[in-house]
Amino acid sequence: MNYHKLKLYAFFGLLGFAMLSCARRVNYIESDKALLPVMVKGDKTSHQYLIVIAGGPAGDGIMYHYVFPFFKKLEKDYKVVYYDQRGSGNAKGEPPISSLTLDQHSIDLYKIISSIKAKDNMASIYLVGYSYGGSIALQYLKNRQYESQVEGTIMIAGAFDRKLRSQYQQQLTIEFLEQWVNEGYIESYDYLTSEFSCPPNLKSCKQDSIETIKKVNKRFKKIDKASKFPINLVSIKNLLHYGLFAPGSPFRSAKNEAKNAGYFQPEFDSLMLINNLEITSPMLLIAGRLDTNVPYYDAQHLYDEVKLPNESKKLLILEQSGHLPMFTEPKLMIEAIRKFLQ
Repeated sequence: MNYHKLKLYAFFGLLGFAMLSCARRVNYIESDKALLPVMVKGDKTSHQYLIVIAGGPAGDGIMYHYVFPFFKKLEKDYKVVYYDQRGSGNAKGEPPISSLTLDQHSIDLYKIISSIKAKDNMASIYLVGYSYGGSIALQYLKNRQYESQVEGTIMIAGAFDRKLRSQYQQQLTIEFLEQWVNEGYIESYDYLTSEFSCPPNLKSCKQDSIETIKKVNKRFKKIDKASKFPINLVSIKNLLHYGLFAPGSPFRSAKNEAKNAGYFQPEFDSLMLINNLEITSPMLLIAGRLDTNVPYYDAQHLYDEVKLPNESKKLLILEQSGHLPMFTEPKLMIEAIRKFLQ
């Protein structure tokens, strides 16, 4: 046999074996006509489980292990649980469209937690909700029976009162503009209001308004960058690793998101979850000051409304972060999470 062909066969054989090995590391939890893939990574001696609830709606949860180095750092000290929500990622089954709701997500999460505790009677469960995953986590905590199964919750850029999003975004814009005026970066933002108009034949006014718009756009581009997924050699390598070695198929994940995100979205956009809160378990809220997708006011509002003693709740506002603080300020996040879990 040709030597080069032999090497090629060996390569694909090893690749296939590696992919099968990855697939074996996933268990499936059955919940109301859905099969949810669950993967546990991290310190095998730890009894502290961090259940990562992915953003979305219809986001790929198991992907977080591969593309977010932040979570791998947590795996050094804890067991980190990744799973794909119903209708998302590589979840299987034929769940009805009517089940694509936060209430059903809470039921699914309860079943995952129950399966962990059935295998480890010393398990301490913590929820880690990111963005839309924060909505799922808060909905879960509003059920007293469910909340009793967890030791605490970490919210990262969590979305809770999504219905107020536009109001919060306008409020954040004004905050930025006032900050830039106070810094002397711009003289005024009156030029940007709909009520303002330059007096006739006053060229300096028009020039000043154009200059102000340029400066403001420059700052907002910098703010937007804080929320973008970084494209570099490390992130490309992680994406390739996910595509080649993650259990399941990235194509199935993309198909599920395209198919089902629209069914989740109307409920998500109308959310007003911060009401009638009777949460008793500790909570750590992490938000980015520069997050224009889910402004930090959402986290601030939850912190103010949840009736927990100050030692049981913590709000961390990251000054240099947008909607992806796991990339921009991971060290501060890990320090806060470790302190919270002690």
